[in-house]
Amino acid sequence: MWGGITSAKELRAIADVADKFNVPTVKVTGGQRIDLLGVKKEDLPAVWADLNAAYMVSGAAYAKGLRTVKTCVGSEWCRFGTQDSTGLGVKIEKFMWGSWTPAKVKMAVSGCPRNCAEAGIKDMVVYSWQGFAVPKGTPPDVVQQLTKALQAALRDPQTEKTLQGLGFEVVANTPQQFSAFQQAEVKRWKDVIQKANIQLE
Repeated sequence: MWGGITSAKELRAIADVADKFNVPTVKVTGGQRIDLLGVKKEDLPAVWADLNAAYMVSGAAYAKGLRTVKTCVGSEWCRFGTQDSTGLGVKIEKFMWGSWTPAKVKMAVSGCPRNCAEAGIKDMVVYSWQGFAVPKGTPPDVVQQLTKALQAALRDPQTEKTLQGLGFEVVANTPQQFSAFQQAEVKRWKDVIQKANIQLE
C-alpha cells in the first residue's frame, strides 16, 4: 500500500486472506497500513503467497529500514492542500524500499501546515512553506517599508486567525531571518539529495 493508497481489488484480497485463514484481528495501523494479527505460524507462508499473488508486499513491520510513508490527501482532494503529498509519499516510499538503516524509519508527507499526516513526529519531515520576495536591487528603505507593512498585516489578530484556520503557521520574520531559513533549507535538502544520489526524472 504505497503511501497508504489502496484499491478495492487489494482490499478484497486482504478480506479473502482474512476469511481463508480465520485471521482474528484486522487492524488499520497508524502508518496507514493494514495489519493481519493472529495468523498461525504454520499459515504464514501461504498468507504471504496469497498476498504476493495480489501484488502486495507484506512484512515491513519487522524491518530495520523504511517502514511506511504516511500521507495526507494533499492538493488533489483537500482545499487546504498546497502540494501532491500523496504522490510524493509514494515516490519516497518506492525510492527507499529495500534500504537498510540502523533502526526502523517512519516518514510522513503533509500537504499543508495543518499536518494531517503528523509529519512532526516522524523520523523525517517533509513540509511546505511560503514567503514574500522582491526583485534583486530593491532599495533597502523600500524593503524596510514593505517588511513593516507585511508584518503588521500578518500580525493583525483577524488575519492571523484566518490564516491559522487555513492551516498556516504565521511567522512574520525579518528578511534576514527568512534568508537564513532559506539557506538552511537549501543546505538540508542538498545534503539529502547528494547522499541519496537523487536524480531528476
